[in-house]
Order: sequence, then C-alpha cells, then structure tokens
Amino acid sequence: MKVQAKLGEIVMLLIVVLLSIAANLSDRFGLEDFISRKVLLILLTATIFVALFHYLRLMLFVAILTLAIGANLPDEIANTLGISPSVMLVSLGLLVAVSVISYLFKLLPTGIERPKINTEESRKSVLTAVRKGDLVNLHRLLKINTEINFTEDGTMPVLIAAENGYTDVMQILVHNGADFNVRNAEGNTPKDIALARGYTRIAEIINHASEFGIPKKP
Repeated sequence: MKVQAKLGEIVMLLIVVLLSIAANLSDRFGLEDFISRKVLLILLTATIFVALFHYLRLMLFVAILTLAIGANLPDEIANTLGISPSVMLVSLGLLVAVSVISYLFKLLPTGIERPKINTEESRKSVLTAVRKGDLVNLHRLLKINTEINFTEDGTMPVLIAAENGYTDVMQILVHNGADFNVRNAEGNTPKDIALARGYTRIAEIINHASEFGIPKKP
C-alpha cells in the first residue's frame, strides 16, 4: 500500500505539470483550437486540490500551487510582479523531476538502514509485550526499530504468539519481518504449534505469508 501511495503522488505531480505546460503554451501553439485555456486552468486547479486531500503533503502542495499559478499568470500581471512564467514552469518541472528521482532512490537498496535495537532490556520488553498481547507497546518497540528475531531463555516472540493464539500479535510480527520458520526445543515451528493448539487463524496468517509474501513495514 505504501508503494501504491507513492506512485499515486508521482502520477498526480505529472498530471499537474502537464496541465501547467498545456495551459501556459495554449496561446502560442494553437491549443485553443482543441481546448480553451480557461478549461485547462480549471482542470489544473481541480487536480491540485484533489492532490492536496489525497496525496500531497501541505508544503509540497503549496510549492506546486505557487509554481502553477506563477507559470500561468497573464503577461501584464507577471511583468508588474516581476515574475517570469517560463522560470516558474521550469521550476515546476524540476520539482516533479526531483520528486520522481527521490521516489526511485527510495526503491533502491542503499545499504543505509537504522541498526536494530537488540539489548537485554529491549528483548525483555518485546517478550513481555508479546506474552501480554500488548499491541500498543509492541507497536512502540517496532517503531524504534527493536529486534524481534532473537532467542531468549529458549523461546522467541513468534513462538510465544503462536502458543497463545494471538492473531493480532502474529500479524504484526510477520509484517515486521519475524522469521516464522524457526523451531522450538521440540522442533516445532510456529505453524505446528498453532495447529496443535487449534489456532487455525495463526496457521492461515503464516501460510499467507509463506505463499504470497508479506512486505515488511518500514
């Protein structure tokens, strides 16, 4: 879902810049024969407001809106204010280009990742949260990048979740990269434990993750 949202932002940015270019060049290149400049500006305004509510952050919205307006000001007003529509149009294009490059860069593995917190205290906190089914504390620990794939006193968080039938906890652990192929001292996997205790929903979560893959949350 995260990637889809990012793609939506890029598509919206591209639509805005294309509408801005068309509106700015309509008089010079005879585009008025196909669609009026007024209609293009209305479409541009509507697109920007849709972007505000669905995709873009406030500062990015303000930047896009300012550049789009500046690029489409009438010549008299632009000259009075000392604004160059061409410069505004180029700036708008650069903003889109930077956004696209930034998005592509985030998709590439850079090797720069926050180190996992893996201390005696953090492991104890994770195990306590999992044993109690404490989703609030578990979310908090994961948000600060706490390690969840560890063995402590012969057990692991994912094994405890399976033993207790905590479906919500299991979903969170799996979504955050928990290894569900580990085994306990008896050689049983979390799925084996869940099935033995009648926790079929746990087994389904693990099956889904195994067959289709569940992306890790950043």
